Amino acid sequence: MYSLVITAAVTVSPAVATLTGFENITGANDAIITTTPPNPVTQNPNDGILTTWDEKQNVTLTEDLLVDRVADESASYIEAVSGGFLIKAGTIVSSHYLQWDPGNGSSGTVAGSVVLDSEIFAFITADQKLFASDAIVGLDNLDYNDFGLRGLEGGDTTVFNGNKVDINWTASSPGDWTRLITAFSPAASPELTTNADPAQPATVDFGIVRIGTTNDADLTITNTGGIQPDGLTGQAPTPGAGEFTLLGDGTFTSLGSGASTTIGYRYAPTDHGADSEAIGQIDSNDSAGVADADAPVTLQGIGVGPVFDSSITPDTTIHVADVNLVSDESGMIDLIVSNTTLDDNGGNDDLTTLTLVDYMITGADADKFSLTTPLGAILKGDDLTLTIEFDPMSTAGDFDAVLTLFTDEDAPLGGDGNMYQWSLTGTSRVPAPAGIWISLIGLTGMMRRRGRV
Repeated sequence: MYSLVITAAVTVSPAVATLTGFENITGANDAIITTTPPNPVTQNPNDGILTTWDEKQNVTLTEDLLVDRVADESASYIEAVSGGFLIKAGTIVSSHYLQWDPGNGSSGTVAGSVVLDSEIFAFITADQKLFASDAIVGLDNLDYNDFGLRGLEGGDTTVFNGNKVDINWTASSPGDWTRLITAFSPAASPELTTNADPAQPATVDFGIVRIGTTNDADLTITNTGGIQPDGLTGQAPTPGAGEFTLLGDGTFTSLGSGASTTIGYRYAPTDHGADSEAIGQIDSNDSAGVADADAPVTLQGIGVGPVFDSSITPDTTIHVADVNLVSDESGMIDLIVSNTTLDDNGGNDDLTTLTLVDYMITGADADKFSLTTPLGAILKGDDLTLTIEFDPMSTAGDFDAVLTLFTDEDAPLGGDGNMYQWSLTGTSRVPAPAGIWISLIGLTGMMRRRGRV
């Protein structure tokens, strides 16, 4: 009779496992908790070792998980179905895999207790349910293989006892494998989650932002795992030089199970269109060492704003009028200002409205020129006609000044943005008196008549 007894043969630090050990194991050459399970899992290992390993820990089921043996059939998360039971979607579970195949001088039967750090929910013992659950709670990079007779036999017992299970299994070819499902494990390593689907990149979306303004948004970091050794601790990535900046130092420390924190980022668009930057991974002490190693944090936003245009090109000369001081008091010309932006403002006109904030006419002859229409706001696609008046104030001559329009283009609504200038010119003349013209005409006629004599 094989009589080796292993009492608490293995105790693994809870920082890396929720399987914590064994009690009174008989029949096996050894009982181990490994962090490097066989890959692929092969039939007939014939080593006589009860081999166990932790699979996915503290995961929220996104679909029902079919199981065979349950600790409490009346539990709210358990439902009886044809052929067994299921653990309902939305339940947080941890998974563990057990392998037993006699050989190398061991007994054909292993018995004893497997100890875990949380309540045991269920066993998956049937081949097809094991196959189906591999993708749900199994390790992602482990080949579990697809050979038959993978599960436990009907005579193999599993007696639930809180956070222990008493087993008595007899195996032959190809061996026994089973999956043990437990509750949330506080002793598991921290697990960093940044969104509802941790497999997807963590994206911070700032939305539509007016050029010349900023918008702040948060990256939410949650510890969906355990707290060993000291909670979730890490460093959020920093953007490069450009439209995005990190607010604060980006560190987070000692997040307990289920605890969250936010890391702030700022978006300050400088041009029209979409901006996006993949800023790297979040360094942390979660079980992977680096969270979402294949899915870096991405910052994205869209810069929008008004676009200034005018019927007369800025930095050119506007000749307002030639004024006859006898018949005209002043002269006028229209300057049409348009907002030609094509940006989608998402229904918020403040993001794309062009405001003519102020104007100034300067120069030695500034008092001879004026705007006769009030300034205002120009919606996307609209225009505003400004009338410039030249009044020489009964003075003959050539006059000039400079018109400056102040806008909120590339600035907050109503703020100090781009300015545009034009040179203004105007002339006024005093015509010769009518008597002088008559005398000149008469003199010309006399000269012509004398020429005929």
